[in-house]
This record gives sequence, structure tokens and C-alpha cells, in this order.
Amino acid sequence: MWIASRSGASGPFGNAASLFELNSSADDSGGAVTGDQLRIYFTSERAGGAGGRDLWFADRAQPGAPFSTPQNLVEINGASDEADPAVSADGRELFFATTRAGSSQLWHAWRTCLSP
Repeated sequence: MWIASRSGASGPFGNAASLFELNSSADDSGGAVTGDQLRIYFTSERAGGAGGRDLWFADRAQPGAPFSTPQNLVEINGASDEADPAVSADGRELFFATTRAGSSQLWHAWRTCLSP
């Protein structure tokens, strides 16, 4: 996974840089950052997951700082594939694709508090 930043909504993007703290030797993709820019959700086939493609997350102390070591989103993942995360602006809803019903479908999960 890579990141490119810009100074404002209409400005040009700068050079892309690797998010080395999130990348693994497996397939990592589909990053979705929360509105406060402190958490990222992404898809990975890395070891330590529930099987196949799983959703992972990592946090950081402030925007622009490196992310923490990724953690498996165990509350969501199962033996099926989970992928393509998108998070609501307030961080309470997570939308994702899953094959748990036998074909790829969109699902969502929500939380009632904002603490990680």
C-alpha cells in the first residue's frame, strides 16, 4: 500500500510513498482511512488472519504519523473472504464485501461508541 498527500482538496498530489509499516509480503490492498485520519482499515492475505482475505486495521497518534502494527479485525473476519473496506465519516459504520453467504455481497457493521 502506498500514500500520496496534497496541501488542499484542489492541489496536486505529491510523490507516492510506501506505507512500509502496513505492507507485508502478502497481498495488501483497499485502504480506508477514518475521518479523523487516525485509523486505517484494509484488506490483506497475510498470516495470522481467519483465512483467505481478511480485514485488518492500524491506528496512529496523529495524522501524518506512522501507523501501528496492523491487527486482524477478528469481530468481522471468518473463513470466508472479507475485502474492500469503507468507513463512514463518523467512524461508526464499516462497509465491506464478503463471500460468507456463498457469493460476494456488501455487508456492514457498526459500533455504538467511538473508542477503539
